[in-house]
Amino acid sequence: MYSKAKQTVKNDLDMKEARSSSDNTTDELALAEQVFSKLQIYSEEFNPLFFTNEDLANLSLTSKTLNGVVSSELNQREAQKLLTHVVKGEQDKAKAMIEKKPELLLIRTQTVDYSGRKIIGTAFQAAIGSGDKPMWEMMLPFFERLELR
Repeated sequence: MYSKAKQTVKNDLDMKEARSSSDNTTDELALAEQVFSKLQIYSEEFNPLFFTNEDLANLSLTSKTLNGVVSSELNQREAQKLLTHVVKGEQDKAKAMIEKKPELLLIRTQTVDYSGRKIIGTAFQAAIGSGDKPMWEMMLPFFERLELR
């Protein structure tokens, strides 16, 4: 078999290999942690303002954790766009968005109207608040569909 000296050398080599592979793993983890800390990808601290919608969609595909964080931001942005259409009276555009994603009706967000006033609420609340009867009547059937889910 191995002499005592050869066994000691072999054990030392095994230890060095184990340490180097451990160091590589640690280096990879440290790099990943640095990337995530730079991007602040934590659900409480996530600041997606500098990401485009396309960037957020791509980011959501990278992991389940990021998908949860990013999808809520994408929904919030879509709801804001819907609220803007409602406030501006763009019924056709609002209806197209609601048909694709009726759950946007349940998201509270904010936008600015033509007069520069800040409007905060859901798209349905904005339609009722502005007295736009055709708009909120168009939305009612979508609420019935949401109840069935």
